[in-house]
Amino acid sequence: MTSVLKRRLALGLAGFVVLFGLFLGWRWLSWSSESWLNERLGDVARVDWPQPDDAGLSRLVWLSPDVAFSSGHFTAERLELTFSPLSILLGNPQVIELTLDRPLWLSDAALSSDGLVQLVRLIDTIAPHKLTATQATLAVGDREWNDIEAAAERLGGSRRYHWQVSGRLVSDRHRLNLTAGAIVRSRDEGLLITEGNGQWTVSQGPWRGSWRTALRSGTYSDDRWSLEYLSWSGRWPEPGDALPGGLDWAGAIEQADQLDTGWHLSGLDTALAFPDEAGVPQRVSALSSDLTVQPGRATGQLSLSYRSGGEDQNQAQDLTLAVEGRADLSPGAFEWQDAAVLVGLTRADGSISLRFDAEALTFDPDRNQWQLTDGEWQEQRPDRPDQSFGFGVLSGTWPGLTLREAPTVAERLNDTLRPIGSQLEWTNALRRTLVPKAGS
Repeated sequence: MTSVLKRRLALGLAGFVVLFGLFLGWRWLSWSSESWLNERLGDVARVDWPQPDDAGLSRLVWLSPDVAFSSGHFTAERLELTFSPLSILLGNPQVIELTLDRPLWLSDAALSSDGLVQLVRLIDTIAPHKLTATQATLAVGDREWNDIEAAAERLGGSRRYHWQVSGRLVSDRHRLNLTAGAIVRSRDEGLLITEGNGQWTVSQGPWRGSWRTALRSGTYSDDRWSLEYLSWSGRWPEPGDALPGGLDWAGAIEQADQLDTGWHLSGLDTALAFPDEAGVPQRVSALSSDLTVQPGRATGQLSLSYRSGGEDQNQAQDLTLAVEGRADLSPGAFEWQDAAVLVGLTRADGSISLRFDAEALTFDPDRNQWQLTDGEWQEQRPDRPDQSFGFGVLSGTWPGLTLREAPTVAERLNDTLRPIGSQLEWTNALRRTLVPKAGS
């Protein structure tokens, strides 16, 4: 290579370096982190954001920002945005980290799904790679969340964030410590939440215990939630004097869809377990493939069962009571259409199984009574042929199960129903403990 060619290459390279340096210098000198932020906040927050106390080329710092939103008030001890200098020079500014120290949100309105969507979209607009909030407080309505520690990390260049949150809820009736996590993604039509999990320590009235929840996925769109496979389990060592042995509760829902006035549940499977005074295990379970739950009312297909004696076949007594049908449940009365009731009693002196098929089963817990209408009952004993009898009305007491109105032939049922009724005192105590009357 000749010297002339070498000089030309050197001059060309130097010219390129100078031009590139001028370009980078123009990028740097024309860059305003404050203008970049205001442009994005104007599209989402629609508020007058205060001037930063420190507006460097690659960071913005607010000391004690105070911002009034239409739905509440926001303050913090310190708020900081840190930008990537290289991304600024390349013309694609990116926020490395958003940090909030002692943030506080005050609002008279209760927490809402719309507010959550707005928050997620605000974060998605700023798009930090990492977000941290320390010693945060959330005061809405009559509830106050304290000592909130939150961290979120963006997964690659996507709009998905992996969140971890812990905090403490205080209100007039609730005390709750929470640790939860999920992957949250903002979408045009709402939110997508996957891999949700939570651990709760709860104190509410007679409830004092721990709780675990898991969610496969949840979507929010058109002002409604849709949840796929929500499961829970809890241990309540002190649910009240009526159940001194404690209470375990576990279950799952395959699909839950929010309606205008309630929820539609598919694949419900849940159970409560607790020991009686003698330490004998008791279990109340519910199954449903199609159930609609509204405030104070539930309708659809439902199967309820009660079992006493556990799985140990050496127990002296094993009791089973199951009810299935299209249920219409309200606080004042329960009613099953096309009801099927199975009663089983196994003792040292033998076993007996009763099945009732009726047009309707009504149950009024406040009046302590039940009634079966227009059906038949079948009796199965190992020492005699199966027997079947029809009836117009069968009614009795609750939880004692003593018959009040029945055909003469049905009086023999008392020998089977009374032992079960004595055990059902526990479920009645459970209902009165966990579902107190209005105003109590």
